[in-house]
Amino acid sequence: MAGAKDSTKKAVTKHLVPVIRATGFKGTWPTWRLINERDDVAVINVQLSQWNTAQSARFYVNLAVAPRPWREWNAARLSRPADKSVSEQDGLWRARLQPSPGLDTGGAWTVIDERSAEAAARDVVIRLEAQGQLREVVRLLNREAILATVDAGDLGEIKRTSDWSIHFEIAMVVLLADEGPSPQLNQVMSQLLERPSKVDSWPKQRDLLREWVGSKTAPPA
Repeated sequence: MAGAKDSTKKAVTKHLVPVIRATGFKGTWPTWRLINERDDVAVINVQLSQWNTAQSARFYVNLAVAPRPWREWNAARLSRPADKSVSEQDGLWRARLQPSPGLDTGGAWTVIDERSAEAAARDVVIRLEAQGQLREVVRLLNREAILATVDAGDLGEIKRTSDWSIHFEIAMVVLLADEGPSPQLNQVMSQLLERPSKVDSWPKQRDLLREWVGSKTAPPA
């Protein structure tokens, strides 16, 4: 009899992959991606718990949307090359799919045999469609849509609060800068640059952001 991990992989591949491939996602277990013409990437990832055993496997389904300029900004901020393979951790918008109540084990699905693997995989598809998350990740590949959700203060698991407000302002600047100079970019950037420093790292990051935006909006030589 197959172990819990193998049963999970087999069942998810059987039930989930045809559904997301029909939407345009490509990839192999455990990560699939949908890439638009601007190199913005939507990600669906199956994450196995590190505490799994041969007899029991818990897994989560992570969703993300990683616009190209957001990935470029993070690469500049962290002084590293942009990753060639985009993961859900690169996402600006990120969420975790929630199991149906009868199958929910702390936000994860638990597999102990082939029967429970089939039930879990079928529920992933049901929840992906019922919660509208598959439609949402595809929708957010549109720049106007992701800009609107940033402006609305909703990035999936991250909501705009006083602690996270600067995250949303930076995201808005980064996305707008990729569109070129504009009055809206100037307004948002001015507000951000005038923000008082609450952490020691902000002045350095502010200067880096100013330089990065300048390189994105400078006229061609």
